[in-house]
Amino acid sequence: MRFAILGTTEARRDDGTPVPLGGARLRALLAALALHPGREVPSATLIDAIWPDDPPQAALRALQALVGRLRRALGPGVVLSGPHGYRLAASREEVDYHRFVRLCGDGTRALDSGDAAGAVELLREALALWRGPAFADLPHGPGRDGPAARAEQHRLTAVRGRVAAELRLGRSDACLPELRQLVAEHPLDETLHVLLIRALRDSGRSADALTAWEEARRRLADELGADPGPELRRLHRELLAAPPAAGGDAGDPAAGWPAAGAPGAAPTRPSGARRSAVVVHTPHTPHTSPAAHRPNGPRTPPAPRTPPVPPAPPEPEAPGAPGTPRTVPGNIRLPLTSFVGREEDLAALHRALTTARLVTLVGPGGSGKTRLSLHAARALADSPDSGPAADGAWFAPLAALDDGTAVPGAVLSALGLRDTVLRPDGQRHELPPPTLDRAPTATPTEPAQPTAPSPPSPPAPPGGHRAVANLIAYIADRRILLVLDNCEHVIQGCAELVEALLSDCPRLTVLATSREPLGIPGEVVRPVDPLPTASAMRLLAERGAAARPGFTPAVDPAAAEEICRRLDGLPLAIELAAARLRSLTPRQIADRLDDRFHLLTGGSRTALPRQQTLRAVVDWSWGLLEPAERALLRRLSVFSGGWTLEAAEDVCADPSPEPGDPAALPRWSVLDRLSSLVDKSLVVADQPEPPGRHGPADPRGTATRYRMLETIAEYATERLHDAGHDAERRGVQARHVRWYRRLAVTADRRLRGPEQLAWMARLEVELDNVRTALDRAVADGDESEALLLVLGMAWFWSLRDYVPEARAWVARVGAMGPDPLAPGAPPPRPVPTSPLDHEPPLTGEVLLEARRAIRMMVLVTFDDSYRLPPALTGALRRAYHPGLPQAGRMPGMMWPLTLFVEGERAEGFLQALDDLVATCRRFGGPWETAFALMLRAKISGHLSTEAAKVEHSAEEALELFTELGDRWGIAESLEEVADAAARRGDFDAALVPLLRAARLAEELGVRQQLPLIHCRTAEVLLALEDLDGAEHRVRLALSLAMDLGRRAWDSVTYGRFLMAQILALRGDPAGGRRMAERALASAELGSPPVVFTVMLLALQAWCALCEGRAADGLALARRTVREHRAGPLFPDTTDILGSVLAVGACALAAMATAPAAPAVSEAPAAPAAPAALPRREDARRAAVLLGAAPPQDGAETPLPVRRWAKGFTEEAADALRRVLGEEEFDELCERGRGLSASQAAALLAEPPEG
Repeated sequence: MRFAILGTTEARRDDGTPVPLGGARLRALLAALALHPGREVPSATLIDAIWPDDPPQAALRALQALVGRLRRALGPGVVLSGPHGYRLAASREEVDYHRFVRLCGDGTRALDSGDAAGAVELLREALALWRGPAFADLPHGPGRDGPAARAEQHRLTAVRGRVAAELRLGRSDACLPELRQLVAEHPLDETLHVLLIRALRDSGRSADALTAWEEARRRLADELGADPGPELRRLHRELLAAPPAAGGDAGDPAAGWPAAGAPGAAPTRPSGARRSAVVVHTPHTPHTSPAAHRPNGPRTPPAPRTPPVPPAPPEPEAPGAPGTPRTVPGNIRLPLTSFVGREEDLAALHRALTTARLVTLVGPGGSGKTRLSLHAARALADSPDSGPAADGAWFAPLAALDDGTAVPGAVLSALGLRDTVLRPDGQRHELPPPTLDRAPTATPTEPAQPTAPSPPSPPAPPGGHRAVANLIAYIADRRILLVLDNCEHVIQGCAELVEALLSDCPRLTVLATSREPLGIPGEVVRPVDPLPTASAMRLLAERGAAARPGFTPAVDPAAAEEICRRLDGLPLAIELAAARLRSLTPRQIADRLDDRFHLLTGGSRTALPRQQTLRAVVDWSWGLLEPAERALLRRLSVFSGGWTLEAAEDVCADPSPEPGDPAALPRWSVLDRLSSLVDKSLVVADQPEPPGRHGPADPRGTATRYRMLETIAEYATERLHDAGHDAERRGVQARHVRWYRRLAVTADRRLRGPEQLAWMARLEVELDNVRTALDRAVADGDESEALLLVLGMAWFWSLRDYVPEARAWVARVGAMGPDPLAPGAPPPRPVPTSPLDHEPPLTGEVLLEARRAIRMMVLVTFDDSYRLPPALTGALRRAYHPGLPQAGRMPGMMWPLTLFVEGERAEGFLQALDDLVATCRRFGGPWETAFALMLRAKISGHLSTEAAKVEHSAEEALELFTELGDRWGIAESLEEVADAAARRGDFDAALVPLLRAARLAEELGVRQQLPLIHCRTAEVLLALEDLDGAEHRVRLALSLAMDLGRRAWDSVTYGRFLMAQILALRGDPAGGRRMAERALASAELGSPPVVFTVMLLALQAWCALCEGRAADGLALARRTVREHRAGPLFPDTTDILGSVLAVGACALAAMATAPAAPAVSEAPAAPAAPAALPRREDARRAAVLLGAAPPQDGAETPLPVRRWAKGFTEEAADALRRVLGEEEFDELCERGRGLSASQAAALLAEPPEG
């Protein structure tokens, strides 16, 4: 099917029959989709295109209805849905607009190669596709106006190219009527004027050609204030130099002129010269219209003569004081609007200008270089001694020039000096260079005296050399500040002039503004960076209030900040955005910045054309680039968030550059081209930070990183997606994916050794590129690249706690291929090597293993893992049984956690951890073995009674990780070594490794691990009865965890759990209980182990006991036991259960031994008989539970019991002895010591009958 949008929107089947489309909105939808064939168009963009002014209330629903109608009209498979919008399933060649663009490019290339006939044929075919206005069915608005303007510009370019080709074929007479009509329609199009004049000349009508040239010159001068461009000027010189045509008109003013250079010929009128009279070497008031500074070109000097002495340039009036001469002469005029946010830059520039003779302000277009230079020059001129501007401050705008040789003349004109005169016969006549005597600098006590004329001097060389000599003679030893503005497009001419002036004028200071340095000795380059956010917001506020009175960013600060940030802090872009506030809200502007080049078009009417729109600003820089620089810039747009030189060389270089192609990019040339883009302020080079005490941030030492401002990047992306670059774009994007896949694979290995810090830092800065590469791999359906990228990044995501992102990529990439764990899938076979050891495309068992591995990645982290569906965990456990090599490397070696998810009892879990260690010793390397040992120590410490085995595992893991240089592994192992020491009661020995682990975690930046280490340290300090130290660590942990948000709620829970104990131990059990309740609330937001929730209930029971509320304490203890017994890892003995038994026993004893209220009696009270005390059976049960609880003073006593039960158990035992008697109490305690943990828990959980 083919689609036509150059006119009324049409769709035609392959046989040419039209498809009925119905109403205007249906045609508008098809046009909006056809503008981007094969690409998803966001729903918001489609809504804006179809209803630009008044979208319906349920716009998305209305769009869906329209899409349904269009699908019914076009048939199935033509309009496809995407995650964010819709896509027209068509190639660019099936849409007339894109076919037109392609034909235009082919025709232009044919014309450039000399095939005029072929160019005519191609361009006529392209123009024949137009049936009316482009995109006629799209309503006026951003969705149509910008694309339509570009299409119209393409059409006009095609018309120009076809006419030019026909002129080459000698068809000038036939082209004249069309050219006259085109010039009338586009009176300021210089190319059309050139074609008309050529056609007239080639038709033998030289007089009409000169008349047409004069009309073009007048139009440009009157309407633009500009002189004709170089092509028109060259054509004019050809007309004047040509002999009279055979059929020339007698009235042709050129008919009687001899050929240039012939005897008696008048000097050729310089290019761009006007026919008006010019004063000879007299000063004039400098002005800044572009026409005022056009070059005078090569001149033929007449015989030498004695020139007059030019007076010094006039002293313009000081601002605010009409008629009062300024102390310092010059032409510095400040802009009318305020100067915002450059105070530090201005001060630094002032210092630089007082110490250096050449300072160049460099920065991207629109960064405010001109304004900064004007304010710096004005400040120097107004200072008490004026410094480098004591004898004048002069501003020379160079933006209107198009030839470097014209720079000296423009500067001469800016200083108020001219050297041409009108002859009586009406022609310009060039005078020889004057000799400018040096006038001494005026002082308050001795004014400068006029000097006599010097003797005649010999003729000076023509053109720019003459102007340079005049400038040197005038400036001499005056202390003048000369500002050269916009040097980038005439950089060579500026460099030559400045070097000559500085060499011969020892007191001259030059301040230049440019998008690249001048590159001459002694130059001090000062970058003009984008405004910081605060200054950018001030600028937006001031310009916005001017555009819309009452505006303030406080109305929508988030949108205002987004505007400033996404516009890179560029003052011109922010001012253009502020102008839009007349018709849009800040949020509307921010939401439309993806189309910033169509949005930001409302610049000042008095500004240069290239500063009136954001696109024009960047177009100017683009136009100054060489073909190879343009190729590199557009290719660099595939990067996100910056790149290194090596990445640019690998991704952007041509694999097989064509010899002689000016746009070719061999690998060896990328450095030079990239450096040139940095010099031209299109690429930013960020120098690395000096290496710190832990080594450099880059694994290869120090390395420069490059990036583009967002505006430049968007422009370069547009250029890469332009017609004619599709193959280039696909190749660059594929190389981008390949580079970052290799980076991820390399990083996976380096993250487990001594380079861990450097590679974590490197991947952190490359995250945006990795995400972009993954997006492209998924979009292109390249499963192997996507799988390897995910597996290569898995360990980094785990270390940096990017768990949600990892799971999102697992879901997307896992959906690209069949599920290897689905019922009926073949059982896994041994895979000796990791998929990361293979290059794509992956095949066979390696591909299946990669698909299984990303499904195992959900178990790389602990949080939420037990919420996985049992079917998945069962399939993973069967896929990674201990006999397979892949079960001994990441991520397969996390298979024991599937047992945790499935509720396996402690014995089975402990056996699985032993099997894991054996598997890793057999199939894995040192790192895998160390990880397995550390994991066994971490989990077994809470489940196993084999304390020596647990401690040995932690110590061996620490030894292996230390040999590997893996800081993360060392920190994790140190925690387990500390836990082992704490379990045996050696809290001093536990504290040292925890403090070291905290330092390592801080170095690594493992954000989620650090709060947990602080909490564990606080727990040890509590055991050492250092409440102040414990509270400090807890508060530090809570502060870090709260900054991390929801992902660190487990640390928040742990910290509140400890803080509750601290409050209770300080005599505030009620505050401790409330803090424990808060900890339970935060536990519901996170994913702590079930046993930890049980500990929180036990803590509340203890706090209630401390408050004297024994009944509440007993109820909470019983609830704790019930929930603990329901957990998946209820073992025969745990320290947690021991703690609860102690608290429950004490609560039950307190209730059972509480005496009844005594009766009032005057007789002395007799000792109460045992039968008189209430609830004797509860006292007996309490004695049994007290015997079942671990002793508080033993070395094996669990940490919570030592802290919580201290004081209570002795008190409870004494009370029970008084009630039960010594013998019965001892007998019951001995019975309790014989109970298993399960039996003791059942005794506490079940209230007595009756």
